[in-house]
Amino acid sequence: MISEQRLTFDDIPVIVEKCVNFIAVHGINVEGIHRLSGTASKVKQLFDDFQRDPYSVHLRIEDYCVHDVASVLRKFLRQLKEPLITTELRSSFIEASCVQEAGTRHLQCKLLLRQLPLINYRTLRKILSHLKYVADNCQTNMMNVQNLSAIFGPTLFTVDRDDIEGINFTSTSQAILLTADMILYFNWLFDVDEAELAKEIIIQQVAKDLTQHQTK
Repeated sequence: MISEQRLTFDDIPVIVEKCVNFIAVHGINVEGIHRLSGTASKVKQLFDDFQRDPYSVHLRIEDYCVHDVASVLRKFLRQLKEPLITTELRSSFIEASCVQEAGTRHLQCKLLLRQLPLINYRTLRKILSHLKYVADNCQTNMMNVQNLSAIFGPTLFTVDRDDIEGINFTSTSQAILLTADMILYFNWLFDVDEAELAKEIIIQQVAKDLTQHQTK
């Protein structure tokens, strides 16, 4: 369960916080981020280190490339006992994604998000905020909303241990569409206010400046 993970003060798993922050600084402009896989041995070692003691893990670009860290993040999500979009709510989300009228569909999604357990909600918020940031820089990293939702949609709604019964092609397609909606309409769905937006812009600019400085 996500609640069994070691968490930050914001109720986000430490592994998610550290991986997302590392990618934001070092990988936002890397082509194919989240599409390309890392080195299998490094991914396994880093994942195991996080499982033992996430607080002691220090991610350094000298030790791991962004694809290693991004692969660890995706592996973590896939190996949860239950997906971030809980099994209990999954069918309701899929039903909401089938609503044709966009405004109604988004409202239903927003209401369902509020029904998630707090840790699931905050972790999902963190990941979708990250995916939005990646998509906002798709001209350099070549990872637009469609690419990202195809990768993360199934991961947010299912995990490796899920029984495939009841999880068919249609529901997987709807999960991808709904994930795209959650990235595109992230600010509204998660009530991001102007103060948070301004803070996020500053953080992103600092990350970009740091990346540019490191590449000189």
